[in-house]
Amino acid sequence: MSSYGTGPGNTQPTQVPQQPQVGAPTAAPARKRSPLLIIGGIVVALVLVCVVSIFVLFGAVMNATQPLADAGNVYLTALRDGDYNKAFDLSTQTLQTEVGSAEGLQAALSAKQLDSWSFNSRNVTNDQGTLAGTAKYKTGESGTAEMVLNKVGNDWKVAGVSLK
Repeated sequence: MSSYGTGPGNTQPTQVPQQPQVGAPTAAPARKRSPLLIIGGIVVALVLVCVVSIFVLFGAVMNATQPLADAGNVYLTALRDGDYNKAFDLSTQTLQTEVGSAEGLQAALSAKQLDSWSFNSRNVTNDQGTLAGTAKYKTGESGTAEMVLNKVGNDWKVAGVSLK
């Protein structure tokens, strides 16, 4: 009687039947990833998308209102430098009619001599824009600067200014 194995009384070596192989040996099964790791990765990706979107939106808004802010800065620079003729030319026809002349503009705004300013609010609706921010005056006091501008042709013109 012939048997396989190394049981008592059996002195023959154990023989294991060979399995036929086809192709490469199979790899160990892939480890499963933790659901928390997958969820964490999704959350991080969503946060990054939100942050990038906010920067893109902020950049688009700033870019769209930059010509308005540039016009406001040129106007206030003319006022700061005492160039009321230039400021008068940068005003809308309505404001020019209201103050009458560069001297009238000077009389209306000379009580507050600008030293520096910064706009922290810019808004544009159709062909009208507003700027608002802080101002420092040559007297050393601080206050606010607010402006209304209208688009006339391709240019922004100042329709009103308030220095407080």
